[in-house]
Amino acid sequence: MMRVIQKYLPDPRHTEIKRIFVSAKPAEAWEVARHFDVSAIKWIRLLFDIRTLPGKLTGNPHAQKDHRIGIDQITEDETGFMILHEVAGNEVVIGSVGQFWHLTIPFASVDPCEFRDFSEPGWGKLAWAIVVEPYLDGSTISFELRITATDEDSWKKLKNYYRIIGIGSKAIRSSLMTHYETVLGKMELPDKDKVALP
Repeated sequence: MMRVIQKYLPDPRHTEIKRIFVSAKPAEAWEVARHFDVSAIKWIRLLFDIRTLPGKLTGNPHAQKDHRIGIDQITEDETGFMILHEVAGNEVVIGSVGQFWHLTIPFASVDPCEFRDFSEPGWGKLAWAIVVEPYLDGSTISFELRITATDEDSWKKLKNYYRIIGIGSKAIRSSLMTHYETVLGKMELPDKDKVALP
């Protein structure tokens, strides 16, 4: 089955996928995964505060906001991250085009419909998706991250940057998934289903 994220970023240079299985039904799992406030996890709040410190020091009005960190909050201005696609209860895809390797990130002004084909040199592109689906008597939640760049020089910069920031990024996603399992109940899979999983 083709994921919608493949439509928006079909040829990533780097991909990461994490999938968990929970006891809650899809409607409940979606509500938690889609609307969770990441700042509720204190060490993640600290990471975001450190990452946005340069903008606060230079008077960036967006960086002065001290709001929750969720999908709706990071996409509300549509100047950095944007919702590319959403089917309520099932899947949401977030995208961004930026020079992520800078302390204060410049973002390209790109409409969601232009995201896939945007190829102006000098930029990095990323997309990530949360997908909730029924599985046995509960649900499965998957998080997929795709990264690329519009030219080789930008990819080199982005790759070097991600070698550092990726450590924190992976830790954030791992903490989120652990939180989802705690709140929604971790599903114990039968041995036959463990073998059948990709």
